[in-house]
Amino acid sequence: MPNNCSKNCNRLEIRKLLTEIGGKLKFHLSMEDSYVYPKALAAANSDLKAVAKKMQAEMVGISDAFGKYLTTWTKISILKDPAKFISDTKSILATLKRRIDLEEHDFYPLLHAHL
Repeated sequence: MPNNCSKNCNRLEIRKLLTEIGGKLKFHLSMEDSYVYPKALAAANSDLKAVAKKMQAEMVGISDAFGKYLTTWTKISILKDPAKFISDTKSILATLKRRIDLEEHDFYPLLHAHL
């Protein structure tokens, strides 16, 4: 981005990045719903089934929250309240990080151990 880029340019770039993240999250969730959860829920291990069911249900709330975040933070609203945008962004990214950590450290090892 050029050094003389205006605030408008910055918020356009931010919005573009948010849209890209949203698309990647949607794709990731689609893959999980199509391949990961069906296998986990069909597994013989009851712990894996329980964890998969819980994680799948929790992801609906996270997905809804991220969708609300994306619709709330438009190019205009980012400029109108940058402090709130930053706060909301930190919050949603922390939620996504907690979820990724849970998947990486708890769910996927359990999945690999029983499939």
